[in-house]
Amino acid sequence: MGRFQLSPRQCAQLCGLVNRYKDRIQLRGARHKWTDDELWEKTLIQVVVAGGARVGATLEKSAIANQRVSRNRLKRIRGDKALKKELRLVMAAVRTRYVKDCRTTGDNVKVNCAVMNFRTLQESGGPRQFFSRVAKERTEEARIEFLKKHLKYYGQKAPGAPSLSLV
Repeated sequence: MGRFQLSPRQCAQLCGLVNRYKDRIQLRGARHKWTDDELWEKTLIQVVVAGGARVGATLEKSAIANQRVSRNRLKRIRGDKALKKELRLVMAAVRTRYVKDCRTTGDNVKVNCAVMNFRTLQESGGPRQFFSRVAKERTEEARIEFLKKHLKYYGQKAPGAPSLSLV
């Protein structure tokens, strides 16, 4: 296999892109240094971005949305119906694709997945404990399979669809 090389024109384009967007990139520490709220937010974003990635950035940057979906706040909500209502409200507010207005009462796949993922993380002792179990898997394929098995809206769901994993 030959060496990878960029032409001078490609190199100039890449440097231009890097300079244009370098202020927007925020590097984070390793997963074990993230808080439970940050890990839950990343898990929720994986559900929200299916169908439109711009919403994930909106959810990540919105202080009000972050307060509404904080683990401590959601843990106090009893019953899946109330939790669905709260998550639907936030997901509709950030304009998640395929999530209708918060007044809609019917079931929604994304809202149901978000609730199921929240419950899965809670039953595992919290996001840190859950993702530490993911990290114990030996190979990347095993970690991806673990995520696909335990969380909804992870992994390739349709032929040609992009993979949606945290790993």
